[in-house]
Order: sequence, then structure tokens, then C-alpha cells
Amino acid sequence: MPRHARPVALTFSLGAALALAACGGGVEEMTFGVTGSATDVFVAYRTTAEGPLTEARVTLPFSVSLPAGEEGAFALYAVDVAGSGIVECRVTRDETLLAEADGGIIAGCTGRLREAGGASVHLYEDEWPDRFVVPASALGGAGVGPLLFTATSGGNRDPYVADPATGAAPVRLVAGNLGTCLRWSPDGTRIAFLRGGDAPGLYAMNADATGVVLLDATITADGCPAWSPAGTELAFAGRAAAAGGGTAAEQIFVAAADGGGARQITQNLDTGTRLGHPAWSPDGLRVAYVTTAADPAPDAGLRPYDDRIFAVNADGTDALLLSDPDRLVQDLAWPAGDQLLYVCHDGIGNIGTGLCVVGLDGAGTERITDDRFAGIRAAGLAADGTTAVFLGERDGVRGIYAFGAARVPILLLSATAGLTIDDGISPYPGAGGFAVPETPLALPF
Repeated sequence: MPRHARPVALTFSLGAALALAACGGGVEEMTFGVTGSATDVFVAYRTTAEGPLTEARVTLPFSVSLPAGEEGAFALYAVDVAGSGIVECRVTRDETLLAEADGGIIAGCTGRLREAGGASVHLYEDEWPDRFVVPASALGGAGVGPLLFTATSGGNRDPYVADPATGAAPVRLVAGNLGTCLRWSPDGTRIAFLRGGDAPGLYAMNADATGVVLLDATITADGCPAWSPAGTELAFAGRAAAAGGGTAAEQIFVAAADGGGARQITQNLDTGTRLGHPAWSPDGLRVAYVTTAADPAPDAGLRPYDDRIFAVNADGTDALLLSDPDRLVQDLAWPAGDQLLYVCHDGIGNIGTGLCVVGLDGAGTERITDDRFAGIRAAGLAADGTTAVFLGERDGVRGIYAFGAARVPILLLSATAGLTIDDGISPYPGAGGFAVPETPLALPF
């Protein structure tokens, strides 16, 4: 996420709220105000506990007065679209201050006034950002480039591109089923993908759907391929040919991006243990991956806490365990810093309920999304190397989200009627953006 996103502290006046009881036991009108140095601001506000927010693009100072809603609930959010100034929010009743937030690129003021026994009013702070998701179009795309993903429409599965900066509907990149797990190269000039059917394998092609190269045909379905930071190699899960025609153990391989062959970098000896979800370190020296034991738990058919995260040098040496056993670890990503990001579970075996991080020393595992997210998968990183981009659902809104260091959810693309996003979500990493084709490119097979 860009430098601009930082949640700000809320300040409430409980004494002032209690004084309101003497004036008739409720708030009749609220005034929402936004000030600051920002020149182009997105605001969203409401005076009820539930229901839609009123949204608008405004200049500062901004002020609006509205009748107080049920129980005196209120929410006001302000976002500096350009990311170069500050915004401050303030909610009052007449001259009585109810809430305010210090300056930042994103500011939020939320709370409720509730009568207690008809004699007093209790003011408490709602969880910020109180069911508010910042739309990416309000932030010029929030620093996330055009999104590449596969989606199904009318029974056809095609690759699509959508630019969160414009809010325009997704368009097909290629006319036909190219494959799954589409991934931009670090410079945005090539696309890697997995393909099944009668020509399975790991492929790479130019961004204009020319120059298709088969990199390896031993792929398995455990996670998407991962480009090295230099764009010269791809890590993936696969099985080499077994001696004597038996089943080979699954391994992590690294393939040359020019088709020059692949090398094995793990030494898994158990054919029942699966390896997958590779992720390169930002310096390109190590590859992290997930191991999963095959045997299900005897109770309720759930797998035990048997998923582990390892990291190995890119030359195959010094494999180290980074995490304690966990259940259902998927979609590793290695942000800049000292933690790994992954899709985690809710403790009872339901995958995709959150994003978690774990320290590179194996300590400090933490869930970073709240319980209003569900169905999370296909997680990756934006070009800044720190912002998570993933498919998920929040408060009933299905779409592609961004989640940065400030932990403010940003809706990049909401679900489109008749279009089901499948997987392969990859934000464009190159400078200058990607020119979305007016008509789909020809299928290169």
C-alpha cells in the first residue's frame, strides 16, 4: 500500500455525550466536517448503524448537517485521493464535539449515542473502519496496477485484465482458455501460467500473447508459480520421473524463464507429503514453500495441524523450518521485511478466512485481517512489495481487495454480474502501466 494509508486515532468526549441527555435524551442533528490540506477528497458518511454510506468527491473544507439516525449512530470517512495532503474529520451536535480524528491521508470518525434507561447517553467507539472499504478508484488505484486473473463467464474460462485506477469493467486479455495461475514477470513484459489438458506444463509468453515457451511439464496443482525478483527464473511445484516407474515425491523446482531447463531445490523423500505455494525472497536468494502431510485427522475428517513453512536457498542448500505446524496454509508471499504472508484458516479447518503473517524466525504468527473477511484466496503482492492483493468477501461484498501495512481494506474490483473470478490474481508490476487491449488477443495455442 502506498505511503498515504495510515489509520488515525479517534477522540471522543464522553462528558459532552452525557450532557446531551439533559437536552432531551438524544441527538437531533449532526454536522460532519472535513478539513485539511488535501485538494481532492473522497468522503463517505451516514447517521445510522447500518445501511449504505453516502459517498462524494469534494473539495475542502467540507461540511454537511443531517438529522441524527436511529440510536444516534454515525460514521464519517475521508480519503485524500492524490495522497499528497492530509485530511481531518470532525463530528458535532450543535457546538458539542462527538468525535474527531487527527490529520492523515485517511481519517475516520465513528461512534454511537445510545440512551440508557432514559436518563443518560453512553458514547462508545465502533471498530474502525466500521464496515467501510476504501474504493481503489478514490485513491487512483491505491498504487496497484492493472490486475490479471482468470474468470468464468457463460461457461467459458478466460484471462481478464481490470484497472482499479479507472474502475472500468474487466476485459478479456486472450480469447480462450489460456490456463490458470497467471503471473506477470517483475518487469511486466511476460506472463507465466499453468496449463492442463493435453499439453500440461508451466508456460511463459510475452504480454501480447506471442512467444509461448514450455518451461516444464512436471507441474502439480499445489500453488501458482513464482517469478524470481530478477525475472530470470520461476519456482513451481512438480514431480520428476520416478525410478522404476513408481510415484515420485513432490518437489519444488526452479525453471529458467528462457526455457533452458529446470533444477530441483528440495529433497522431499515422502511421496505422501505435498510441497507447493513457492515464494521468492525479495533478494532472490531463497525460496519459501509449504509442506502438507497427506493423512487426514481421524476426527471429523479434518487434516491435523500439519502444514509447515520452509525456506531453502535458491541453490537447494540449507532448508530451514520457519513455522510451527498449522492447518491449511496456502498462497505464500514474501513481502519486503522480516515476515511471510499467507492465507490462513479459522481454527476449525475452514480455509480462506484470513491473512496471516509469520516471522522469518518462526515466531510471531499473527492474523492481520478481521473476522469480517471470508473466502480469501489467490493472495499475492502489489508492486510496492508490501501490499497484499487477494480475492475475498467482506461484509457480503465479493471482489479483489488490497490490504497494506496500515491494515485498511481497499476494494480494487467488486464482483461483476455473470463473471466469476477464479484465481491467478496478479497486479501489474511495471512502471507506466499496461495498455489493456481493446479486443482480446488471439489464443497462442
